[in-house]
Amino acid sequence: MTQLDEVGTLLRDAREASGLTVAQVSDRTRLRAGLVRDLERGDTESSGGHVYVRGRLRACAQATGSDPEPLLAAYARQAGVPQPRPVVLDQPLLGQPSGLLHLPTTGQVRRPAPQWALTVVLAMMLLAGLAAIGALTGSPTARETLVPASSPQAPPVMTEPAPAPSDPGASTQPPETPVRAVTPATAALHLSVDGAASWVRVASVGGATLLEEVLEPGHVQDFRDQAGLTVAVGNAGAVTLTCSTSAATAAGPQGQVRRFTCAPGGLSPV
Repeated sequence: MTQLDEVGTLLRDAREASGLTVAQVSDRTRLRAGLVRDLERGDTESSGGHVYVRGRLRACAQATGSDPEPLLAAYARQAGVPQPRPVVLDQPLLGQPSGLLHLPTTGQVRRPAPQWALTVVLAMMLLAGLAAIGALTGSPTARETLVPASSPQAPPVMTEPAPAPSDPGASTQPPETPVRAVTPATAALHLSVDGAASWVRVASVGGATLLEEVLEPGHVQDFRDQAGLTVAVGNAGAVTLTCSTSAATAAGPQGQVRRFTCAPGGLSPV
């Protein structure tokens, strides 16, 4: 038994309980079969630093369908390293309900009664007053309105204006306006790993994890999301990022942990 025998025992028991072989776990995690066997023996020397060991243990646990937290806690306890704290967001993720909800009351809402009857009465009183004033003043307009004419008058003849001469060469249809398609802005991320392995986590701004594992040199992958993407790398010197319209850029120095936000406008460090 090595120093990390508990970690290896937990990892091996989870794989055997799922009915998987070492080769199947290697195919699912993209890790070499030799690395999986070393981890099951409790040997972490071939996996590198603590960041890479945690990432590979998490990938193996997820491949067997088991919870990776007990395995990572055992590794932190036996290796004598602090366990990473979970990230606490100041604001709730998109789609998550906030703690402040406005609930409707159970009482009935009282609505004001319509005032149509009062409006009709006032309108009739106004018309009656105008008719009385016209009769008293003896205005021609009032008399013509209230008293019918003694002799019938011929109705006026309405004539339509002649249409303006049209140009025979002109088109009768209005010119067509070209319709320009509007494409919504989308954050596009191109990720490549060169020279050394690195733990990488890519998630959407809404919180959905798209990738979280240790990537070997030569790994290339593209991601797209309209809302934006968040990127975290464990070995910045081995990762090259290209976001939307920005040029390709190295994530940072060798061995450094860096985080970025990829939006339609480009890449921004966090």
